[in-house]
Amino acid sequence: MKFNKILFIIFLSSFLGGGIFAQTESVQERREREHSAVKEFIQQQTAKIKKSEKTSENFVMKDNSALSLKKTTGQADRKSYLMNGNRITVQVTNFGGIGPGLGLIRNVNNFVWNDLSYVFTFGPVVGAEVVNEKGDTIHIISDGLNDYLNYGLQETSPSRDTLWQWQPLPGYADPDQPNMASNPAPDNNGDGKPDSWPRSWYNDALGKYVWPGFLAQDGTNADAEVFWAMDDRDNLEFPYYPFPNDRKRKGLGLQVDGRAFQWSNALAENTIFFVYTITNVSNKRLDKVFFGLYGDPDLGGGTPENSDDVGLFIPPYSLDSVDVSKIPVYSRSMVYLFDKDKKGDYGLPLGYLGCKFLESPGRTTKLDGSKDNFDDDGDGMIDESQEDGIDNDGDWNVDLHDVGIDGIPNTGDLGEGDGIPTAGLAQADGSPDPLYPGEPNFEFTDLDESDQIGLTSFNSWTWNSGGSVADDELMWNRAIPHNFSDVASYTDLVFVFGSGYISLDPGETKRISMALLVGEDLDDLLVTAEVVQTIYNQNYQFYKPPVTPTVVAVPGDKKVTLFWDTAAEESIDPITGKDFEGYVIYRSTDPKFGDIKIITDGKGSSFLNEPLKDVDGFEAKFDVDLKWTAKVEDPWQGYHPVSYQRRGVQYYLGDNKGLVHSYVDSNNVINGQTYYYAVVAYDHGDSVGIPVTETTKKITVDPITSKLTFDKNTVQVIPGPRASGYIAPVIDKSKQVEHVAGIGTGNIKFDIMNDLAIVNGGQYEIVVEDSMTVNRQRVAVKNYSVLNINPVVETFKLYDNKFTMLQKEGLWNDEFLKITNTDGSGNYVEDVDYIVDFVRGAVRRTDNSSMPNLSEFKITYRFRPVIESTAFSGEDVNPVFDGVRLKVYDEAEIKIDSANTRWIEGKTNYTVKVALNKSGLPKKAKYPADYQIRFSSQPIDSAVMTDGKKRPVNYSVSEVTYGVPTRILTFLSETVASTRNFQWDPGEEIVLFKPGAKGLPTETVTWGVLITKPADTLVVPMKPSDGDVLQIATKRPFDSKDIFKLTTVGASLDNSLAKSKLDNIYVVPNPYVGYNIIEPTNKLPGQTRGERRIYFENLPSLCTIRIFTLSGDPVKKIDHDSGLENGREFWNLLNEDGFSVAYGVYIAHIDAPGIGEKILKFALIK
Repeated sequence: MKFNKILFIIFLSSFLGGGIFAQTESVQERREREHSAVKEFIQQQTAKIKKSEKTSENFVMKDNSALSLKKTTGQADRKSYLMNGNRITVQVTNFGGIGPGLGLIRNVNNFVWNDLSYVFTFGPVVGAEVVNEKGDTIHIISDGLNDYLNYGLQETSPSRDTLWQWQPLPGYADPDQPNMASNPAPDNNGDGKPDSWPRSWYNDALGKYVWPGFLAQDGTNADAEVFWAMDDRDNLEFPYYPFPNDRKRKGLGLQVDGRAFQWSNALAENTIFFVYTITNVSNKRLDKVFFGLYGDPDLGGGTPENSDDVGLFIPPYSLDSVDVSKIPVYSRSMVYLFDKDKKGDYGLPLGYLGCKFLESPGRTTKLDGSKDNFDDDGDGMIDESQEDGIDNDGDWNVDLHDVGIDGIPNTGDLGEGDGIPTAGLAQADGSPDPLYPGEPNFEFTDLDESDQIGLTSFNSWTWNSGGSVADDELMWNRAIPHNFSDVASYTDLVFVFGSGYISLDPGETKRISMALLVGEDLDDLLVTAEVVQTIYNQNYQFYKPPVTPTVVAVPGDKKVTLFWDTAAEESIDPITGKDFEGYVIYRSTDPKFGDIKIITDGKGSSFLNEPLKDVDGFEAKFDVDLKWTAKVEDPWQGYHPVSYQRRGVQYYLGDNKGLVHSYVDSNNVINGQTYYYAVVAYDHGDSVGIPVTETTKKITVDPITSKLTFDKNTVQVIPGPRASGYIAPVIDKSKQVEHVAGIGTGNIKFDIMNDLAIVNGGQYEIVVEDSMTVNRQRVAVKNYSVLNINPVVETFKLYDNKFTMLQKEGLWNDEFLKITNTDGSGNYVEDVDYIVDFVRGAVRRTDNSSMPNLSEFKITYRFRPVIESTAFSGEDVNPVFDGVRLKVYDEAEIKIDSANTRWIEGKTNYTVKVALNKSGLPKKAKYPADYQIRFSSQPIDSAVMTDGKKRPVNYSVSEVTYGVPTRILTFLSETVASTRNFQWDPGEEIVLFKPGAKGLPTETVTWGVLITKPADTLVVPMKPSDGDVLQIATKRPFDSKDIFKLTTVGASLDNSLAKSKLDNIYVVPNPYVGYNIIEPTNKLPGQTRGERRIYFENLPSLCTIRIFTLSGDPVKKIDHDSGLENGREFWNLLNEDGFSVAYGVYIAHIDAPGIGEKILKFALIK
């Protein structure tokens, strides 16, 4: 429920640590007062609840053996998604379910927090009063509750073969996969479309697939989002026809667009939001409607844990029975749920669950159609609307918000730059077009432009008692406005929020929303409730972490190498702007990272994760150091100035170590142990009231198969030595790197990051350029790219005129680029048949293409794995290509190479100093070249003298930069007139002209060479003469002429080496005593532990392991084929029939073809 703007300003200022109350009450004092008021209220109300001697005689415990409905027509598009964008894991469905309900897996997918489940199922309900064909006034309720069929708790046909429920609409997810559309979502086939998205979510102007964001196309509100749409056409119970021309469609003629939001910020990691946008897509007006939310919490698990839940409801305003005047707004309109013994399944500690009603539908007319003419939400505006074409609150800003109907700038779409606010588009049936939400702060992108009526009813009862939820008339009566009941307690309770009545014209849209939140105790829950209210007030926006980095892990012998990209460093937070600060690495043996959440808040609750540390105890945390760029100290270091709200703990930002993009973990890394790593990017918030936000570290465990799905920044790795006989690749710069062209003297370095990815025969060209593309314009900025010389061939599929992403970015436009049919026929023509986006690595058909639509093709191309990099100071920011990271160390300017400027032949001991000449000639410039000056006792060349004439001199200068000597004319600077003799003497500067100069005074001169006697008077001076040669070297920055070539040689196996190491094979652990520390920690389905294992180490890459009893009976045969990666194989202590083996002593025979054999003995002890 929205509240008065004055209250909002006071609340938000207090939340951010600011000052309206600062003179009279601190933020901490205010929160203590508010929390005390809520706790006192709950204690008083709890005291009135009497525990029932027994449950209702109709009450039945939930169990998964109850009859479930088989899949029927109307359910074909039903999908689900397991959300785990923060500490809450919950399966949501595209027919409205929050938690799967029937068929759930307890403590796995039904709203799990801290290893316990809290929810059976939640979902939206809508009811309306209509007149049927017979003229009777009836009430129809539409819902999608997946409850127990044999108890009459699902809306079904009498024959129970058809669901009368919400059903998902096509076009909101890819139909050929099982998941709802989410963001982020994987793109496993790399075609540019996230796998769960439909192909219709495409922006032609951007040339890519886009997320239909809540406030802007291709924008996200939260760190994890799900979007779907459903309607009630299959609610066939009553003879009411909202579509007169389509008598197969019944229900109320409603469409619901649903969204779920999760934030990973530590302040918001214990909540999840659900927003429902409801449209009357029928031809008939609905005169009397309520929007509702049904909830069935099951705290702690199933039977019997869900049979003693206790609940309390704090209404939105004071009633005759309760006074909430001292209760803060953020804790009203909320159900508080807890368990008296605070224990769930397995005796695990159980926290609190909160269910908070937020947004309600707006009302501008009375039920009879006349103007409402009342300020329903107390914000000072009367009958404001999100569909009246008016910026009711005047917060649309032409300088900030005139971005067009897609909500993003610079796409040239409808309304962009026209000086007036633009509302979102509606589809033909009146429902919102998900790709065109409209401009910010106008209509549906502005919460304030709705005269919300708030929460108007609340009713609670015992599950499966007091009537069925399939009874429409009963559910209608439960939602009668101003009906606020107590919460059923000490039972398996359920409840329904209601907001109404309103009317809905054809094509009219309204919204409701709710948040589920959890806490370890009531204080913890109230902290999150305050955050929930803030997120809602900010249009469902909160502090977002940086972009998630993409991480690669490479196992090694007692070490793990990690490297990642730089995408996070350009992140923009919607509230604080560009606030990236650094990276932190977490390591765990638990895919949920539960074993590292050991940093507690001020009250002892687990709150933050402990970073990985190196062998010296230093944290693997790397933060921005501005001394590298701005030459100033980064103020964001040490403990963050803002503690987490009511947590009493501050985030440690780091020590200005500087950023890195790779790390080698060798701190107690055990070979064979399964580790999970996350490289997390974090920001610095601000110093007023916003603490640090980290990216998520998600690893999703499939509840059925236990298969793990990893996010971009999480990896699983098992360290260990390479296969026996392994020869690692190296990059010998003297043999594998060639300076093909150019004279730059900077250094290029190739670091092997992943030895297993080095390509045998890989060829790469490093090219320096003097301009690059910025915002589609060429600008004069020096950069370099890496070209993979070996062409790549791949197949891809084209869809209409949409771009399909290829496997590689940075395609090179040269003679190798070719597209044909997959059989090699049909040589298609660029710009006639297809268009290539060379930077992104994408291809699409032209409007008049001869390429068949929806067909596969073959493309041959070369590409640039490093594109226009400006990292010339040895930064490790370049992408790793084929296991190699390139670092370039350029020279900052042209200067003398003092280390290599010296006498290289002869006996002279004179001192040499070379610098930009000091002559009086008008044009001077440093010149990038190397020289040799050869001296003689006789004249061997000529030089320009101070009188402008050329005269003989006893030295000759040649430029030798390119290996071929080229004569250089010089100017002999005899500045002292009294000693001028028109021949060179020590102490006189030899000034070099540029190559090709004729000695004119208007020509440019460069270096000046000053040769003097040694300063040590005890040394006998030996003047340069016959045989003395001076080398002058310069350091030269790279330029557009510089080209390098790298050739790589991959890893290999040597059988003779492997044969010599057969004795290094061993079994670990030996003996095996009931448990192995390096066994997998993820539990087997239906088990309390992971798989039992022993390991064979240092095996050749290909061998057979046969295990026998001591008496020679065969037990198990294991074929080992690991390639180069590792020399490890495991045995799960099962025999060939899949049964556990007996404890005892066993023999292992290892046979490696072409290498040899090895016999081992090991023991299994109970």
